Amino acid sequence: MKRIIPFLVIFNCISIFAQREIQPEFAALIYTSRQEFYTGKTTWENPNDKLVSCFDIFYGFKLKFGPRFLSTNKSVSVNLQYQFLQHNNKGYFGNPIVLKSNLLGIGADLRLFEQKRVRLFFQVAFLTEIQSNYIDDFLRSGSYSPTDFPPQQFFGDYVHTNIYRGTPFVGNLSLGCNVKILSGLNLNLSFGYGMRIIKCQRAELTFIKDQTFQVQTKIKNINDEYFVPFHMLDFEAGLSYTFSMNKKSKAEE
Repeated sequence: MKRIIPFLVIFNCISIFAQREIQPEFAALIYTSRQEFYTGKTTWENPNDKLVSCFDIFYGFKLKFGPRFLSTNKSVSVNLQYQFLQHNNKGYFGNPIVLKSNLLGIGADLRLFEQKRVRLFFQVAFLTEIQSNYIDDFLRSGSYSPTDFPPQQFFGDYVHTNIYRGTPFVGNLSLGCNVKILSGLNLNLSFGYGMRIIKCQRAELTFIKDQTFQVQTKIKNINDEYFVPFHMLDFEAGLSYTFSMNKKSKAEE
């Protein structure tokens, strides 16, 4: 079903490609996403659990630009997207920890009831991380949220931990409404399902003997990189502006 819905959106895009007008459109939106659960069998900590709950919250903003293809009572937009995501957390010692991601991708939406003031739309987006401040830093066991230190081991001179290697995929499928404010200026609200896939690596952290567990000496990767898909609830709100390129006069119409 997850694969069928994007294909339906693309099919509708193609079906109305013989539009009367093309309008460039720019949108700026605030974005928040609540990470609900992930599949336990893909991880080292919970390999026997089908679903593991986690309640991390991401927030940031999104910029979109691309053409909108207009028809009589519907339209389609295909756009390039830039997204900034941030996740704040507290470490084991109370220190603030921030994971920041810059993502780039593509999106499309199908908008209905073009003649109305309030219009319904369905949208889909696919993005990948192009830069992060958190590559090769620690992830908390169980939730995979950022942390300043791996789980403490008071016995022995090493500990196993997860290392963040990136976010190769963020996808979103959502439903929303578009409200006309002024000519070309619109308010957009949407919510829906998202998937965030992070890339991790299991590592061994070795400590200096006869010292506290806070002193690390070496990190050694002990397995191949693996992927953890997280299921999300997404919400967006913002403004879009459509630049009309139709220069026909009323007499010509």
